[in-house]
Amino acid sequence: HVQYGLEVWGGNDTAKGKKRLQNIQKKAIRHISKSYYIAHTEPRMKSLGFLKIDDQYKLQCAKLAHDMINKNCPQNLQDTLNLSTESHTYSLRSAANNPLELRENHTDRRELRMSFSKMGPKVWNSIPETIRKIKNRDNFKNKLKSHILEGYASKLTCSNPLCHDKRFHLH
Repeated sequence: HVQYGLEVWGGNDTAKGKKRLQNIQKKAIRHISKSYYIAHTEPRMKSLGFLKIDDQYKLQCAKLAHDMINKNCPQNLQDTLNLSTESHTYSLRSAANNPLELRENHTDRRELRMSFSKMGPKVWNSIPETIRKIKNRDNFKNKLKSHILEGYASKLTCSNPLCHDKRFHLH
């Protein structure tokens, strides 16, 4: 349910329900892992293979950009795509070096700053090129999810004396 339409609403930092969803997700992780009610969730999410809401948003944006680049989506979406190789009538070194680079749409409108048209290229361009080159959608999704999860901490160093998660305390 959370992932439905996430690429549309997920980039909205002012969404009233977004913080609430993050809190619900953390509570669920703690419940699933039978952890203390204020235990650190990131190492548990990594071990369970769950992504944070913001990272799910990035994954959804990346999958949509992947579909657009590989022409696996409706034509009207493909028409909004700005590949760096298509943006100039002459050849640029940056476009030749990275033909899968997407050009960001510039906007001054506050409400569009976090839209897919702005964030999609930003998310896509942040993905390592080896993952961007994967043509198969399922392989792309799995590699990208693994890449995101690798960035999660296996262990955290916690300096909060009220924390009951003793394995993460600084000694």
